[in-house]
Amino acid sequence: MKKKIMPVLIAIVLIIIIGGVSFGAKIVEKYSYSKERADLNDYYGMSGETDVAIVLQDEIIEERARLFDGVYYLDLNTVHKYFNDRFYEDKGEGLLLYTVSDDIIRTVIGTDEMTDKDGTRGLGYIPARYEGEMLYLAIDYVKLYTNFSYEGFAEPDRLQIYTQWDERQVAEIKKNTAVRILGGVKSEILEDVKAGDKLFSYDVEELKLTLDKQRLEKEQLEASIENYKSQIEELEKQYKRAGTRDKLQYAVQI
Repeated sequence: MKKKIMPVLIAIVLIIIIGGVSFGAKIVEKYSYSKERADLNDYYGMSGETDVAIVLQDEIIEERARLFDGVYYLDLNTVHKYFNDRFYEDKGEGLLLYTVSDDIIRTVIGTDEMTDKDGTRGLGYIPARYEGEMLYLAIDYVKLYTNFSYEGFAEPDRLQIYTQWDERQVAEIKKNTAVRILGGVKSEILEDVKAGDKLFSYDVEELKLTLDKQRLEKEQLEASIENYKSQIEELEKQYKRAGTRDKLQYAVQI
C-alpha cells in the first residue's frame, strides 16, 4: 500500500514545487525592473541627419535646431520667439543686421564675415545661412548678444538650453541606477546614472500646494463671475419692470 502511495505523494510534491516556482517566477517578473531601453530617437522626435532636438529649461519644445558642418543653428523665428527679437533679415541686401546703442552689426548671409564699427573680421563659422527659404542663425552668434547657456549632446543630437537659472534642489545618486521615462519598474530606461551623479530633484509637495492654490483661485474667480452674471440678470429683470424714469439708473448699474 505504501509503495502505491509514495509515487502519488512524490507527484503531488513535484506539482506543488513546480507550481510554486512558476508562481514565484511570475511574481519576480511582475515586480522586477525592466531592462528594456527607450528608443531615444523616438523620445526626442528625431527626423533627418541634420535634425537637433531642443530641451529648453526642462521641456522638449516643438521647435527644432539644425546641425550644419558641426555648428548648431536656430531658425530666425525660433530666435525671435525664445531668445532675442532684435535680429533683422534684410533680404534685399542679403544681410543679417543687429542694432546696438551705438552701432549696427552686419553679416553677409552665407559668409563667415561680420562688420561692426571696429571693421570686418571672420568668425571661423557661418553666422547666418539659408537652407531653402529658411534663414538659420548659428547659436554661438546669437549667444554673442543674448544671455543664455547651452550644451550639445549626441546620439541623438540635442541641445540643452537655459535662459533662466532659478535655484533648484540637487540630489546625489547613492547607487548605480537608471532614469526611466515614467514611474514604475516596467518603464523603459532613458539613461543610466552612476553613484555620485547629481540630478535635479523637485519638491512634489510644494508643487502640489501651488497647483491647489491656483485651482482654488480659479474656482473663486469662476464663482465671482457667476455671481456677477446673477446680479446682471436680476438687474435686467428689474430694468424691464421699472418705469421710464428709473430705467436710466438700472442701465448704468448693468
